[in-house]
Amino acid sequence: MYTFETMISYSAVDRNGNLPLYGILNLLQDCTNMQSSSIGMGVEHMKQVNKGWILVSYKISLKKKLRYGEKVRVGTAASSFSSFYGDRKFQIESLDGEKLVEADSIWVLMDMETRHPIRVSEEERKGYVIEEGINDLKADRKIKFSSEREKVGEFKVLKTYIDNNGHMNNADYLRVAAEFVPADFEYYEVDIIYNKEAMEGEMMTAYLHREENEIEITFEDKDENVLAKVRLQNK
Repeated sequence: MYTFETMISYSAVDRNGNLPLYGILNLLQDCTNMQSSSIGMGVEHMKQVNKGWILVSYKISLKKKLRYGEKVRVGTAASSFSSFYGDRKFQIESLDGEKLVEADSIWVLMDMETRHPIRVSEEERKGYVIEEGINDLKADRKIKFSSEREKVGEFKVLKTYIDNNGHMNNADYLRVAAEFVPADFEYYEVDIIYNKEAMEGEMMTAYLHREENEIEITFEDKDENVLAKVRLQNK
């Protein structure tokens, strides 16, 4: 497993001194790119070949809050590859080995010119050591919401939300979603599905669904296409 150590900085935490969910996603994203760069398959290489690994979904288990000043170890490893997809596991732990966060994720390999999926070649697999048994989480590729929804907001995809792949960064969906989560709602498991890329200047509408122990947020474009879904579950 590839790992790096860091400290939860003051600029990264919320008003309560906790690292918010989008901050956790940023750590996972950083670990992903660091590992890929370490085997010669990083951002610059992928730009040269006009390819990119695009996130499809996450399942995240939050075991303990990450606090300001805490030193943590972030780790990731590939767990499987299929025709178009790759599965990647994550963990964040304290330096004495206490598990703080576990996650599973699904990624699709894209041709960044056509924006269409392409098959994963031996070149793309090269260097990634498959590791099994890191955790038993399994990211979903679909989420169905059964409750009635309410419109809770509209916003424009700002240029500051756009990442190296030319679309809204996956963590920024969680930054926006946090605006619609009640302050007293504690959640411990998170599912995120990314259905469609959101581009700079695009208008998005957020809808909130409420269940007994869940809150779900859906983001749609002006044509009512679902861009992303977020499900936050209590214990």
